[in-house]
Amino acid sequence: MQIRQAIAEDALQIARVHVQSWHETYSGIVHQHILNQLNAHDKARLWSQVLKDDQQHILVFEENSEIKGFADFYFNAKEQFGEIRAIYLLKMIHGRGIGLSLMQQGFKWFQQHDCQKIYVDVFDQNPSRFFYERFGAKSIHSEDAKDYGDTLKIVRYELKI
Repeated sequence: MQIRQAIAEDALQIARVHVQSWHETYSGIVHQHILNQLNAHDKARLWSQVLKDDQQHILVFEENSEIKGFADFYFNAKEQFGEIRAIYLLKMIHGRGIGLSLMQQGFKWFQQHDCQKIYVDVFDQNPSRFFYERFGAKSIHSEDAKDYGDTLKIVRYELKI
């Protein structure tokens, strides 16, 4: 098992984790028709483009030659802030410290860019939001996300490193 930087050939496996992770995490939270429309081939096209962006740092967790989790870190050089755009882990690997390892490596990457402020947007009903709070993330804003779920909100957190 290893954490490594993603390469272009990882796009489809990243997409599969993305879709499965949404189903595992957001079932009963996000409108079912949104989950039903997700498919790995569409997401693979998205991730193929993201993997070409040099302002993003994408790490994958691989076990037995299969990607089971990933993180997408973005640095806005012009405005000097970072974003955690995604951390998706299959449920089967939750609780093993993989998210922590991905965050630590992402923080190192942000520090190399002299980034001191990081944002992450999370659905308020996503239990994983508490993961960010353990890192000292503070809620600074929330907005309705009714397009995704009737009572759903997106919470913006700020982390300082």
